[in-house]
Amino acid sequence: MNIEILNSKEISDFKQGDERIFKKVFDHYYPALLLFVAKLTGSREEAEDISLRAFQALFNRCHAFETEINMKAFLYICGRNSSLNYIKSEQHKREQLRQFATRMADDTLLEFEFGIKQGVVAAIYNAIEELPEECRKVFKKLYFEEKAPAEIAEELHLKVSTVYNQKSRALNALRMKFSENAMVVFWLLLPFSHSMH
Repeated sequence: MNIEILNSKEISDFKQGDERIFKKVFDHYYPALLLFVAKLTGSREEAEDISLRAFQALFNRCHAFETEINMKAFLYICGRNSSLNYIKSEQHKREQLRQFATRMADDTLLEFEFGIKQGVVAAIYNAIEELPEECRKVFKKLYFEEKAPAEIAEELHLKVSTVYNQKSRALNALRMKFSENAMVVFWLLLPFSHSMH
């Protein structure tokens, strides 16, 4: 049911750019238009933006409207068209993301990434084997076996503080060895036990 809120004098004032009539039109039609657009887009934030733009377009063309029915139709057409454009844009973005995900899953890329990681792990493994004996034992139990410092201290008959000191010595030695390779230092800080044998 169409309920018109403007009389002929107010429509004439609207065409002349009367802000008081603009506000009356906005207050009456905005809530319903917002709901309409929100249902189409599924986004309250986007619906607010689209609805406000529709009213801005209506007011910018105020001189062209002879009836309130035409004003209302214009608002809903603007809202519908902008909503459809938004939906198409979102679908395009999702398609781009899907294509990106497909490219990232490409076997060649995975092999390249895996090859780099394995190379780094191998270099670290060799460097660990060159650490002093006690230092090497502590480091392997921490990173390879993922044991807690207290557990390692009990197994090796050491103080917990000694375990932490040996861990620090090992990391410092490895960082120095790979000081020119930031990627290797990064991998030193990750739990790589599952990648090493």
